[in-house]
Amino acid sequence: MNFRQYDGPPENLASILFTFQGNVGSTLRIENIGNDKARVTLIGGGRFQLDPPFPRALTFFGPALTQELEIFDGVQDFSGDSSWSEVSESFFTSSERLSNRLQFTPYLGTGTFDFKILANPSSSLVANNAKSISMVDTIAAGSMTLSYYTAPEPHTMILVSIGLFGLGTFNRRKI
Repeated sequence: MNFRQYDGPPENLASILFTFQGNVGSTLRIENIGNDKARVTLIGGGRFQLDPPFPRALTFFGPALTQELEIFDGVQDFSGDSSWSEVSESFFTSSERLSNRLQFTPYLGTGTFDFKILANPSSSLVANNAKSISMVDTIAAGSMTLSYYTAPEPHTMILVSIGLFGLGTFNRRKI
């Protein structure tokens, strides 16, 4: 991902907010090779490693998804599908604010910088007495937004202070 650097006066930059949005989900295909219903539990999730241009990488963990299924297609065989199910995708948002001015350097200037997002999906299947053959597919995806927050410039603060002082003086004279 490519972001614009902050091109205003460096002394005005107060903080940088990184907001990460991601989703994780899993799908499962099972053939039950037993002669009765089998209960299986699918657990999926994701870990997202963000490699921004500051000293440490950020790591976010996606929510754990769990779904319990009862599967049997009525035939004891070794082919076909007893069940095809999808664990609903879960969406999450997380953020981190960078406010240490010593770490602002890579974000200052008139150019751009890159962010790398590595998604590591994972899933596990808990089967009942090994009565199933399964295929699990887990997905994880995410995106990043970046917001620069500035502090008012000193001369702006002076003007606001003078205005408030003037209002206070005007109100006192009216009373």
